[in-house]
Amino acid sequence: MRKRLLAISIALIMVIGLLAACGDNGGGSSTSPPANTADRPADYDTRTEIVIGAARPHSGRFQSFEDTGFGQFYQNWVADVNARGGLYIEEYGRQLPIRLIRYDDTSDMGTMLMLTDRLMFEDKVDFLFPTCSSAMLTAQAEIASQNGFFLFSAEGGASTIVDNYQDFPFFFVTNAHSAHQVPAFRNLIQEQGFDKVFMVHLNDQHGMEYANAAERVFTPANINFVNKVMIPPDIADMTPIVMDAMASGAEVFFMAAYEAQIMPTLEAMAALNYEPQIMLFTTQITQERFLRAVGPEFSHGVMGFGTWVPHSNAATQKFADEFRAAFPEAPFDYWTHLYYQVIFEIFEQALVMSGSLDNKKLADLFASGQRFNTSIGDVWYVNNSMAGDAYLGHVIQWQNGVPQLVDPGPGRTAQPIIPFPPR
Repeated sequence: MRKRLLAISIALIMVIGLLAACGDNGGGSSTSPPANTADRPADYDTRTEIVIGAARPHSGRFQSFEDTGFGQFYQNWVADVNARGGLYIEEYGRQLPIRLIRYDDTSDMGTMLMLTDRLMFEDKVDFLFPTCSSAMLTAQAEIASQNGFFLFSAEGGASTIVDNYQDFPFFFVTNAHSAHQVPAFRNLIQEQGFDKVFMVHLNDQHGMEYANAAERVFTPANINFVNKVMIPPDIADMTPIVMDAMASGAEVFFMAAYEAQIMPTLEAMAALNYEPQIMLFTTQITQERFLRAVGPEFSHGVMGFGTWVPHSNAATQKFADEFRAAFPEAPFDYWTHLYYQVIFEIFEQALVMSGSLDNKKLADLFASGQRFNTSIGDVWYVNNSMAGDAYLGHVIQWQNGVPQLVDPGPGRTAQPIIPFPPR
């Protein structure tokens, strides 16, 4: 029986929160249920569904993630599975439809933790879907692992967990994060022969994860920080910091922040005619809504972290075409959207392969190095994180309104435009 290990975690994580900001498709298997009734689950005769719970931001500052990010994908996957009659689970010997329980965590740490607790112990869900943002995901991953609930990541890097994956045996990071992205960015900087970086980062978990990753990766490569500036989320005027960057002589401007800080920074750069050799922002730049907001001319040359573009290969183009048909007005996210589909290809395969609704069996399968055959090829996990080689690339640059993967490697779709083009 699971223990309710939440009270201490809530106290600790609330403090942190205040300081921080497809293989078998599951249908129609011929496998028979266990012949020996002693081997059958206790609820074999009464089980009629798989219950999955999600505490997600239907309102608040992270609402866009639910509206145009992971939220679209998990709801679409549940509807698709149910249209097929459910997933075949071997230990029950039949297909089981999915019942989805959704709560609004209001983009608030404490609310999310209380709702996760409610899902686990009052609603008694079989599985959890993840919340979003690095800090909130880290908190949820802690209580999920403590209570034996398998959990994968969606929005949120959770690199802190990656560094201590042994403490989170039920949590698996599927989206690309700083441990993948910053080395790819280093390779691009080295390829261009640059060695001076001006870095700006938020004083929250996201900002610190990228700042720490940059320290670990850049310094041994003789890439030097001419300055590292930590900013609060509510900073109003980025002009003084941009002026410092202009005077610093750094070839590379690197910012780990969110839209509320990035857009004022870009506006200050344009007003001051600041054009470094490379400018890269960690988040939201590789969302199509950025292009729609500023246009091809303003976005031209700006870089961000991302993992795919439609023209990477036939599989990515097929995904892009199908997504656009299903969500005609929804903007693409070139960091996450393709891999949200991959998440559910993997999750569905894992449920069918394990033949069970046992969270530990699912976690053990992921931890075993099992390769899952997906629409983009084989995907597997190393130290509870999707293998870096499973991604097509990590650095995207807008070029004349088109996203291009530009970090060195086989996934590169175009040469980077360097120096940063004048506006």
